[in-house]
Amino acid sequence: MLVKITKIGVPANAADAPASWEHFVPGQKGTNGQSLPIDYELEGTLLAPILLGRQLEVSRNKRNGVVTDGHFSSTNVVEIVVVTRNSIYRISSPDP
Repeated sequence: MLVKITKIGVPANAADAPASWEHFVPGQKGTNGQSLPIDYELEGTLLAPILLGRQLEVSRNKRNGVVTDGHFSSTNVVEIVVVTRNSIYRISSPDP
């Protein structure tokens, strides 16, 4: 499935703060505990279903509007937000 993924924010309890665009180097992992900058965008083929507790895996063909092949993997998914025409749903693991 082809997907477009855009980082639109940071959770309140984020493990790592987002990098600034000024210091972000595409293709390199963040340093000093930084995650991708806000508005980072990629397009590609989703390699596996999006599942709670698993990483997002994408065979990337475009990054921030520039055609560039590569592999994207996220940290583990802890919440999924689904937007329909009428509603926004949050999907997460139930409390133990």
